[in-house]
Amino acid sequence: MPVDGYFEAIAYVKEKGLKVIVHTGLLDPAAARGLKDAGVDQVLLDVIGDAETIEQVRHLHKTPADYAASLAAAKGAGLCVVPHVVIGLHFGQVRGELTALSLIREVGPNVIVLVALNPLPGTPMQASPPPTPQVVGRLVALARLLNPRTPVALGCARPSGPAGAAMERIAVEAGATALAYPGEGAIAHAQSLGLEIEFDEVCCSLGMVKG
Repeated sequence: MPVDGYFEAIAYVKEKGLKVIVHTGLLDPAAARGLKDAGVDQVLLDVIGDAETIEQVRHLHKTPADYAASLAAAKGAGLCVVPHVVIGLHFGQVRGELTALSLIREVGPNVIVLVALNPLPGTPMQASPPPTPQVVGRLVALARLLNPRTPVALGCARPSGPAGAAMERIAVEAGATALAYPGEGAIAHAQSLGLEIEFDEVCCSLGMVKG
């Protein structure tokens, strides 16, 4: 959805004392400045590092360079930038995730959120295999290594059940700062590793940026 034309409404919501997160599409500098002037707390932007995924899954005639430009526009406007990477977005395949993480590193994000494809019945991807917990763990570890001082979260969009529980456990071991909706097993595992546990009843990206 184009954000142009909604800046006044967003500013009105902010005046009421609410937190406002905008999960944008691609941004140009003018839209980024408009969001900044409206007072949004964070902008969330899915970053795709593979041109065929952009074309075949998102049906956009864009390239990874357009996503890099959007990140730069958001950062240049002074926004709190929270890039998202969907692991397995290309019909369950890992194609451009490492490139996406490299683009994200260049801009210096405030928070990084990784999520995993969760194929849903009745959708074009219902037969696509979700990424394995091991694949998710490797990408969490790469995000952490590339951005050692940046909070990294395993977000809420991911498979449930045993695979989801395994993803949570391996994400903790790989250095994730936060888990959205963690299971009891992941919490217990984090405690067994001596990690300090803190709960926030907010979007995972907001919980990692205080103030």
